[in-house]
Amino acid sequence: MLGRKGERPVVRLGVFWLVALGAACVAALLAPHGPYGVILLPAAALIALAAGRWLRSLVPGVTTIAVVDLVGLIVLIIARPDLLLSRGISGQLAVLLAVALPWWLGRLRQSAVDRVHREHVLIDQRARASERALIAADMHDALGHDLALIALQAGALELAQDQSGDQADARREAAAAIRRQATAATDRLQVSVGLLREGAGDSVGATGLEGLVDHARSAGLLIDHADLGQRRDTWSPPTARAVYRVLQESLTNAAKHAPGSDITIAIDDTIDPLRIEVTNTGGLQPASDLAPGRVSGSGLIALDERLRQLGGTLTAERRRGGFDVRATLPGNAEGGAVEDGPRVIARTLRRQQRRSVRRAAILPVVLALIIASALSAAYVATFVQTGLTPAHYGQIAVGDRRADIRGLLPPHSQSGPTPTLVVPPAPAAARCEYYLDRSMVLKPGVDMFRLCFDDHGPDGAEIVVSKDRLTERRS
Repeated sequence: MLGRKGERPVVRLGVFWLVALGAACVAALLAPHGPYGVILLPAAALIALAAGRWLRSLVPGVTTIAVVDLVGLIVLIIARPDLLLSRGISGQLAVLLAVALPWWLGRLRQSAVDRVHREHVLIDQRARASERALIAADMHDALGHDLALIALQAGALELAQDQSGDQADARREAAAAIRRQATAATDRLQVSVGLLREGAGDSVGATGLEGLVDHARSAGLLIDHADLGQRRDTWSPPTARAVYRVLQESLTNAAKHAPGSDITIAIDDTIDPLRIEVTNTGGLQPASDLAPGRVSGSGLIALDERLRQLGGTLTAERRRGGFDVRATLPGNAEGGAVEDGPRVIARTLRRQQRRSVRRAAILPVVLALIIASALSAAYVATFVQTGLTPAHYGQIAVGDRRADIRGLLPPHSQSGPTPTLVVPPAPAAARCEYYLDRSMVLKPGVDMFRLCFDDHGPDGAEIVVSKDRLTERRS
């Protein structure tokens, strides 16, 4: 919804750059038609370069370029079909070189900047996580030992028998309170250590899924449906731990990035590999800014690596206004401790970079195919609108009235002959029209027909005063 808080500026910015990219396409298409091409083409290139850096989504940009280009081509076909083979082709090349190419280069540049930023963020997060783990270990070793001693001493004081009367009762009660407080502090310390340590849920397997879901519901997450599988007793321990981690990470991300969303959990373990899908509806805030099919963030990156080492897959993408995390995993996966740390992040980032490079290489090919298709359509449309068949040309004779041969002529004519054709002198005071040879639509060289008219016929009617077939010069 466009009215959601925090989403409106992003949407407006995206619309602005889409409009700017469309304007750049219009400028490139108009450049061959006037004296301002030297201004329009650099301006279009700069706008397209900036749009490539600011437009995050790929499909809207490609769609904008393709739609504006095709609309401009259709307008030219309707208004001036005689210019398709000259300015029409020039306009298509201008769109390709002054809009599509700079836009693609802008995307490449922004992808490199984003990748470096993600690497810095993830390295920083990893350093912080390592420091938290060290703090947790120190807390456990130092405070845990001291608190255990306190509890032991308080228990000994509570059981002391050398006191009597009210004083002994008071001391025993005080000692019991010390022991209770020390035990509670020890429990709280264990909870804090568990939160500080990474992978706190790794030791919890299939039997802990209900507890994870119940805890998420009690924390306020709206889980509409939770199908946790029918054959969990057949899962191997590594599979159970990995499934737990998938649900834990998905619910954590939903709570962080889509509060108030409706969440659905579905685990299908009737097939192998089993399938896990966790979806949310987007909630009160837009879903995480992950590109389709991309796995980003330190948690998802580590999880992606974990599943890959176990023979599974992980995808995270926008879907139907919300977010969808899907995973596949062998039911009997085997593996020891899953490698984690900076090497995992670096390797996963390199794999994502290779995928980005492949997608970036495909983009110009797709745009070139779109423009080549547009050029082919323009070429064919030119022959349909301004082409004369040899049979119809043969039926036209000098002295025929224009009204009598109108049905043989195409809707439009060319503005003049191509420079490679031999053009004989035209009759004086005659108005000449040029038509493509429609039979040569698939041949590299195009002959043309010339019909010249004047109005010296009966009752001032236009009549054909000459007809010529124009062919290429022979060297």
